[in-house]
Amino acid sequence: MDSLITLLQEHQLSKSKIFHLEALFDDFAYIGTDIRANSLEEAETILKQVFGSKFPEDPTIFCLSEDWIH
Repeated sequence: MDSLITLLQEHQLSKSKIFHLEALFDDFAYIGTDIRANSLEEAETILKQVFGSKFPEDPTIFCLSEDWIH
């Protein structure tokens, strides 16, 4: 299990951008900050996976910031 965690951490460090995303649905705000991803689509997928079954089917997701990692 430790090797899997190490592999995932190394994979995350290879990402080139950091995103701040928010999704609004009914009275709830789903917020994801410091999401490391190579694209907006990948960041949205990560946001959906983090919230799992609590995340609504088709929410509107807003990208508040997209910063390059140097």
